[in-house]
Amino acid sequence: MKGSVLVTGGARRIGLAICEELSARGWNVLTHAHDPDNPLCVDFTQPDAAERLFAAAVAHAPDLCAIVNNAAVFSTAAELSPEDAARVMRVNFEVPTRLTELLVTHLAARHAVGTVVNLLDTRILGSLLGDGSPASRHSPYAASKLALARATVAHARRFAPTLRVNGVAPGPVLPP
Repeated sequence: MKGSVLVTGGARRIGLAICEELSARGWNVLTHAHDPDNPLCVDFTQPDAAERLFAAAVAHAPDLCAIVNNAAVFSTAAELSPEDAARVMRVNFEVPTRLTELLVTHLAARHAVGTVVNLLDTRILGSLLGDGSPASRHSPYAASKLALARATVAHARRFAPTLRVNGVAPGPVLPP
């Protein structure tokens, strides 16, 4: 076995495919999902969600060395209520960022190394590359994914060599 990996939002679509592939490659996969029967069911909109999920994951797999931050709230709306916009930012940026910080602390305490993969969105690449693409600038969703992309770069620099941090920006994915 290669170690244990936590995949957020791992019950369907891209997250499920990631879980299946990692499992096939010998990883012990811990799947976070909105299922009350799942011991890793944590609502990311709640305070201390990252801490609760991380503690539960480490309780199941003390050798946790990787996280795939896949869970997300998607909306193409240019404007959301302040509450909904905060929810999008919390789920798409704040929780993944905190999970990354918790993992690097866990790894350092064990003198281990690990990795984080953040799922971004291809629609934000224009803003990252400076082309000013309107589709990638205006929604709270895009803002949250841009923030995560920037955090990915910052974390990669800050936490190396203990933690390798990468981002993947897939294109549109059709519902199941």
